[in-house]
Amino acid sequence: MLVFIGASRSTVPFIQAAKNMGLKTIAFDRDMSAPGAELVDEFHNISVVDYDKIWKVLQLRHLTGCFTYSSMNGALETWVGINCQFVLHTKIDIPWNQTSNKRLMKHVLINHGIATPELADSGTVVIKPEDGTGGEGVRYIENFTGPAAGLVEEYIEGEVYSVDGFVNNGKAYILSVCHKKVVRSKDRFIVQGFETLGFQESFLKSGLALKVVGAFEVDNSFYSIDMIAGSDGLQAIDVGLLIDCRMDRLYWHVGIDIYKIGIQLALGEDIEMVADYIFLPGYSMRFFYPTNQIKLSQMSRLEIRDPDSEMIAREI
Repeated sequence: MLVFIGASRSTVPFIQAAKNMGLKTIAFDRDMSAPGAELVDEFHNISVVDYDKIWKVLQLRHLTGCFTYSSMNGALETWVGINCQFVLHTKIDIPWNQTSNKRLMKHVLINHGIATPELADSGTVVIKPEDGTGGEGVRYIENFTGPAAGLVEEYIEGEVYSVDGFVNNGKAYILSVCHKKVVRSKDRFIVQGFETLGFQESFLKSGLALKVVGAFEVDNSFYSIDMIAGSDGLQAIDVGLLIDCRMDRLYWHVGIDIYKIGIQLALGEDIEMVADYIFLPGYSMRFFYPTNQIKLSQMSRLEIRDPDSEMIAREI
């Protein structure tokens, strides 16, 4: 039986892929009306962060794998815990929270000699919450004098890039290298979208990403590495165990069966890819937000365009 930690809208295509593969499925979500609840063979109205209750339901089951597409710290902790407890296929050989705790993440990068912004106590800085995934809660402050709760780094002016991929039975693959369009709104950062890069632009960024992936010793998992290109070259700024925001939609629309790949990772199956590096130059994905500033973090529309500027997907 394949376990899904969460049954949200974003998880539905992965559940459907599992069903298409003939797998028995069970899901946990505190939302009784979660879109994936009706698709799985067995649904339990239990929060994804309530590890003990989930464990009680699963302890006598024969599990084939465990998958999550939630970026919540508690969901990731449950996902890693189930994989470890049942000796399943996704492996995080270092404490899982070294990708969700920004300070621990920083230590891993520094200990492996990977370039990353320096810690700071004054000047123009970026403050990151110690616990969290992605850019949530990250702030920009000028003339900072401290102190502050969280991780304080020097602010680097430059373009932001994102490398997505996965590790399958010890082998790392790259799905895309993107220019990540990030703008500053007062003291916050907003992701406006992605533009995929070609091979020549991607080569150096891919090398740094693979070095970061090796430092965190993951297997049978997606990954996403954010980096910034400043005056001192490329520096890693964030590490995640999921592909970047909504990028699964782009991969699906260009013909990569990303949802089946996710399930195969959970099962530990060998995944056949045409190449270790897949570059998709010329695609763009844009996010649209409500004009109400209070709802700025809630995406209202997503559009994907192909290299000929013809829209190939729109999601509301």
